[in-house]
Amino acid sequence: MFTTSFLELTCGKVYDVVSMEKGWYRIVDDNGEVYLYPPDDFVVVEGNNGTVPISG
Repeated sequence: MFTTSFLELTCGKVYDVVSMEKGWYRIVDDNGEVYLYPPDDFVVVEGNNGTVPISG
């Protein structure tokens, strides 16, 4: 699991990209908070209807 002191993601979980800002993914983390994350930490697993699900 990838964690910092206040951000939390689960390795292998699929997350939806809410938006992109300056090349970073804005996603909702496991605590329900929305933060920016670098795309290098994720793999795009499927794109559909303008959303990009990613695996952290």
